Amino acid sequence: ISLDILFAEPDRTSLKTIQESFQREFGLDIGFSGLPPGLEDNDAYLGHVLSRTRAVSSMYMYFTLYNTEDECAPSPLKVEGELDAVDPPEASGILCNTPSIQQKLASCGFINTLQDADGVLRKMQLLIAYKGRLYPNLSLATLMRALEEPTARIETDTFGPVLVVGQARLPIDKSGQAVIGFTGQNHGPDFLSAVRVLSEEADPKGIRDKIVFIGSSAAGLNDLYHTPISQAYPGVATHAVLVDNALSGSALRIPVWSALYAALTTLGTGVIVVLLFSFAGPGHAAFWSPVLGLLFPALATVLYYTAGALVPMAGPVITSIILFMGMSLLLYSRERRKAHNRLQMFARARQTTLE
Repeated sequence: ISLDILFAEPDRTSLKTIQESFQREFGLDIGFSGLPPGLEDNDAYLGHVLSRTRAVSSMYMYFTLYNTEDECAPSPLKVEGELDAVDPPEASGILCNTPSIQQKLASCGFINTLQDADGVLRKMQLLIAYKGRLYPNLSLATLMRALEEPTARIETDTFGPVLVVGQARLPIDKSGQAVIGFTGQNHGPDFLSAVRVLSEEADPKGIRDKIVFIGSSAAGLNDLYHTPISQAYPGVATHAVLVDNALSGSALRIPVWSALYAALTTLGTGVIVVLLFSFAGPGHAAFWSPVLGLLFPALATVLYYTAGALVPMAGPVITSIILFMGMSLLLYSRERRKAHNRLQMFARARQTTLE
């Protein structure tokens, strides 16, 4: 069980909180009698329940704020391997659950999200550094709890760093981000309404031996994101999708050399198209330029299905199209100018003959 909910403030409906409020505001000491043991503090009771289930809870990492009081001390990520392969962002502060809950938790994961410049959520930050130690995202902490793996390992391959948890592998980039492999609305995680659970309408067999994320889809809680498949995708579902990517072996990745690949393929395509027009002639250029433009989408498709790698292909394709049209127009203009000059020479020769 994983909670995509942060209980940062005490429950104001708790009897203990009400007692403290009356004492603080009015100087009155009030008491309650006949209560079962433990029910006077809702937060402590929730912490007790979470400790029995060994649930993974949430925390939030600050980057512009600092802790002014004694901060909580969640357990950092136990990680080994090629640590120099990643350089995650450094947080300046941390926000945890209220102490009566936080002290009972077996593990935590941060719930920070990072959207792209266009406002679309495509990646998940899996690692954040704080005071020289690494902390896991809620997805990563949940995966480690589900697989009963206390330690993660960082490895590198041809495409870049990889987080290894048991047999599961999550490719990441230099900053510790992982691409979320959304599979469409009809193939995502199953949703179960809390109302159905509380009314005992849900079948317990549906969640038995499953990884369960508990969160909210209410718009007012600001946990809905614009993703490639939806304009209002619940944040809790993104964690479920990422864990499923790791367990099913369908994780996507952007190679660390993708920027260099884009630059070299774009430059190479431009040089080849120009050489084709200059030395092979318009006929060969007209044939090989489209072939060259289709080569890179084909290569990108092969890498996607064989390694889950997302490589850029727009640069060489657009370059081949623009240069083909530009060189064709340039050759057409040159031939037209030559034809015009020949026509003028023919006209002058004819005039000389007549004279």
